[in-house]
Amino acid sequence: MYTPLYTTPRAAYPESIWSKIHKATPPTSNHARPVAVDIGIGTGRGAIELAKRGFRVIGVESSSNLMASTHHSAAEAGVAVDLVPATLEVGM
Repeated sequence: MYTPLYTTPRAAYPESIWSKIHKATPPTSNHARPVAVDIGIGTGRGAIELAKRGFRVIGVESSSNLMASTHHSAAEAGVAVDLVPATLEVGM
């Protein structure tokens, strides 16, 4: 079923989503950061927010332009996002 929800960029994610993600994340041993994988990272807005909140983020994206945008935005935000150039159709 098609939904127009993702046809336009959203201004921001609702704050409640971040607390739900933290509650769903199991505790880690040795003070390791929890890991989040963002498939189809796009501009990285959600991934950067997760990184700001202490997650190690791995972003998968097929577009080199979007990966460059994410890298730039993450650097401006002072966080790191590991980027993997791939598509789910072709694989890594």
